[in-house]
Amino acid sequence: MNEYASLEYLGHSSSEFGLYMTTSGFSWQAPVFQNEIKQINGRSSGLISTSKRFNNVVQEFPLVTGYQPTQQLMTLRSRVMTWLYSQPADQYRQLIWTKMPNYFFNAVPTAVSALSVTGDQGTLTVSFSMEPFLYQMGGFIWQPVMDSQNFHDESVTESHPLFHVSGTGSGSFSINGASYEIVNLNGDIWIDSDLQIAYDSEKRSVMSLLRFDNYAFPTFKQGDNIINVSGISLEVQPRWRQLL
Repeated sequence: MNEYASLEYLGHSSSEFGLYMTTSGFSWQAPVFQNEIKQINGRSSGLISTSKRFNNVVQEFPLVTGYQPTQQLMTLRSRVMTWLYSQPADQYRQLIWTKMPNYFFNAVPTAVSALSVTGDQGTLTVSFSMEPFLYQMGGFIWQPVMDSQNFHDESVTESHPLFHVSGTGSGSFSINGASYEIVNLNGDIWIDSDLQIAYDSEKRSVMSLLRFDNYAFPTFKQGDNIINVSGISLEVQPRWRQLL
């Protein structure tokens, strides 16, 4: 059965241009784990070198349009280009596929194909380079953290949360026993486990305030993540995600 969906990006939808995606025969691309296998003389198995990461996925979305006046149809590609590149393509932004409205991709457009016209109908393909994860919308809502609170992760992929810490002096929090201490705190700071940075309200680095076990930023693992809090106020965006 042929079902239709649209793409939402930069606050606009492909449906605004009369463009929809047919889900029949559509294929999702899968991320590839980046490693290199070198064959060694005198050894019957290769030496594995890994960067411990998955590569981005380049996903093509074929879009079709129904009847449009000829003049409107002939300007369709340029209007789509204006939409997708109305902001510089120098950072990831949310891409939503309307068949999964509670999730999004972090994506950046890479190409818009030539427009193919048959009669009064047109088809084109838009391509995005996407992080190899699917993110839950609800994971990007601030949640206050109480002492001994459990954040349960259903995914097999670890999540990299964003923490908001408030207070003065020194304080700490722990996740499943791993300790994260903040010293000389004077107000609010944010700890971004994805970018592995910490900053204040003026976006200035406050990395010197952090005292983390093994210098590792906090993550949420699959299953239970028990957070204990001492001497600070804490809230978190869990950023739940799963591998594509």
